[in-house]
Amino acid sequence: MLINHQIRNQNAEKQFLERGIIEQSYFGHVKFNQSDFYRLELTDSIFVGCDFSNCKMEEAVFYRCEFRNCKMLGINLNGAIFNNVLLDGTNMQLAALNQMKVKDTMFNACNLKDSSFAENKLQGAVQFEHCEIDQMSFYDTSLKHVNLSTCFF
Repeated sequence: MLINHQIRNQNAEKQFLERGIIEQSYFGHVKFNQSDFYRLELTDSIFVGCDFSNCKMEEAVFYRCEFRNCKMLGINLNGAIFNNVLLDGTNMQLAALNQMKVKDTMFNACNLKDSSFAENKLQGAVQFEHCEIDQMSFYDTSLKHVNLSTCFF
């Protein structure tokens, strides 16, 4: 459990954590590459310039979190829950975003090229603004009320 911490400029690659809890914390330029955070629970936390490339975060839960200018190349978020999450300027190419529950979440200026967004349940305001969605798969996900008009594909 990690509560109310600030972590900057650290290397935390290839870590394993199951059912960890992180609350009210700030991470700046931390490298989490190739880590496995199964069922991690994040609440009221901010990540700026962090690298989550090739991380496994299956069934993770995110409440009121922000990811700004992060790298999530090839991240596995299958089965995750996003509730009131902001992803801003984040590179999510080749991400696995499947079987998720997504509520009141904003993808702003994100690169989602070649990502899969399949079998998801969307609630509330799920927004994609100015995102790269070329070759992104939306299989078996209802996009009713989702506006993709500002996205590039």
